[in-house]
Amino acid sequence: MRLAPVFTSGQMITVSVLMEGMENEFFCSFVYASNFVEERKILWEDLRAHQASPLFFNKPWMIYGDFIETLKIEEHSLSQNNPLIKAGMRNFQDTVRYCSLSNMKFHGPLFTWCNKRDNDELICNKLDRVLVNDQWILDY
Repeated sequence: MRLAPVFTSGQMITVSVLMEGMENEFFCSFVYASNFVEERKILWEDLRAHQASPLFFNKPWMIYGDFIETLKIEEHSLSQNNPLIKAGMRNFQDTVRYCSLSNMKFHGPLFTWCNKRDNDELICNKLDRVLVNDQWILDY
């Protein structure tokens, strides 16, 4: 297997992967998003730049990580109390849509993060996920 770094930033590392015996490479990005909304906007710009890059054209792309943001209202345990789409969620949704990404199917609990407080202050979210582009879905 050959791994070649193609991009690094404070919130993301992207590598090209060529498996032994395979002709075509694919890309994997590993994300650990900032806790700050303004800094996450840089991550969203980086993901959009990847999508627009000729290097990624018609190539499978998988993105793993902690995005510190939910994509859907129901990915927050208190969504029934406050069903609003906040600006950070909207920015994440816009980026996922622009990049034609989908959540990879998974098994297990919906929530990947919890503040571990008592029941009346307990908050759980789906912050960790694997996103894939359309070409990934077609090829794999």
